Amino acid sequence: MASGEDQAQQVVTDLVVERIVETAAWMAELLRLLAPFDVFFVGVHCPLPELERRERARGDRRLGDAAIDFATTHALCTYDFEVDATGAPDRNVDAIIDAWRKRGRPSAFDRMAQRALSG
Repeated sequence: MASGEDQAQQVVTDLVVERIVETAAWMAELLRLLAPFDVFFVGVHCPLPELERRERARGDRRLGDAAIDFATTHALCTYDFEVDATGAPDRNVDAIIDAWRKRGRPSAFDRMAQRALSG
């Protein structure tokens, strides 16, 4: 009988995971959970003033979290591709798809996983 991870590999063909990587522990967990998959890791950047504006506009966020996340999030990751969240969404999507089609090996995710194993 196949394990749950084996079954997941057989079922999942395309998956988008959207998550802020706030801690090294969470990055390590992502590396473990997504190890069986072909991961194309995209960094989505946004200037702090725009993040703070969005935080206030949503009204369901604790004020100040954007600044805290801004200071740490991208320091924990290496990306295959990066986009600016203030750009037009359809242009960002097109750019991501184009970069995915042209991606090289090993992926940024694979390199991070290898460093985690050897460090």
